[in-house]
Amino acid sequence: MRIRTFSPYFKPTGFSRWLFSAIDAAVLKQAQYLTSYGVGHFDALHVSCAMAGYADVFVTTDDRLLKRLKIAGGVVAMLPQEAIAFLENWYEN
Repeated sequence: MRIRTFSPYFKPTGFSRWLFSAIDAAVLKQAQYLTSYGVGHFDALHVSCAMAGYADVFVTTDDRLLKRLKIAGGVVAMLPQEAIAFLENWYEN
């Protein structure tokens, strides 16, 4: 599904002029919730899509994003080294 402007809330700019993804109202609602905690628009959309895809862990090196996601709740977000330790522990048990 090609969407040029999928919401007046999110407006594609620059290289992201076209989005090739199915984004429904629930994803947009979750993204708006995350932005209320100071998460950037595209970061919020990225995290919301991961949540809609039932991701167990969201891995990022963005400390600011991690901090804000922990405050907002609803998603397990980790640094890469934490995610590796988490997966190693899961695999061993």
